Amino acid sequence: MIRKDVIIKSLLSTLRQTAITTNESGGMRSSTVLQERPTMSTLPLLESSNASTLGFFPMGNLSGLFVGCETTGLSACCGRSAVVDLITIGVMKGGTTSLEGNIQDLPNYCRSASPEAHFFDDQLSADPVSGTQLGEYERKQWGRCEPQWPRFETSPNYFVQEYTPLRICEALGPQQKLLVILREPGARSFSEFAHHATVSSAGGRYHNAGIPPTPSGFDTLVEIEVAIVRHCGATPGPYFSPEQILNSTLAPWEQCCLKQAARHGFYS
Repeated sequence: MIRKDVIIKSLLSTLRQTAITTNESGGMRSSTVLQERPTMSTLPLLESSNASTLGFFPMGNLSGLFVGCETTGLSACCGRSAVVDLITIGVMKGGTTSLEGNIQDLPNYCRSASPEAHFFDDQLSADPVSGTQLGEYERKQWGRCEPQWPRFETSPNYFVQEYTPLRICEALGPQQKLLVILREPGARSFSEFAHHATVSSAGGRYHNAGIPPTPSGFDTLVEIEVAIVRHCGATPGPYFSPEQILNSTLAPWEQCCLKQAARHGFYS
């Protein structure tokens, strides 16, 4: 279990440690096989507008997308110097649920009303955030809280959304405090695979494809995804919701993916 004093130090303005290691094995369920410990690091999003490009997504998809930002002046809102004191950007199956569970037990701390706010991803990541949108975000997530209470939100998907770092920087400023939760990549990937393969509807996300929720099934899925990346590209374009990707771009990419999967005996 994550120690509460460690969480408090992480969530307040005294975020001075460069790394905090927990005893949590990561994810919603502890694994009897994978017992490595995730590392939580606190770091600013940017040091200045001249900061180098962040590596939150495949370098081949950058196209000069994010090399800094200009502060919009939106960060001061709603009678506070900052809309939110800390944003947690954890990878899926990295321990974010356990962290959220501990936060709920702390007095006079305000977690976002939604377990995962998802404000800076999906559709809202496509364009700069407006003052109206930011005000609505503040009221929806923290309207029930006292103004002086420290505020935080957790959205693991921020880690993989291409435009999210830029939108956070524009709306909240380059010194916005972030807590990034990481986990050993191989163990994290297997944990996510096991999660989707066992708890999703209709027998698991990969059931209809004939991929069993076993280590051998994971190996097969890795082979398919490596083939897709090599022959089709990691994504059909900047990571938005699927409905935002032009069909002329999405359809050929999907067909390529299905072809690579069929070569391995699935979706055929």
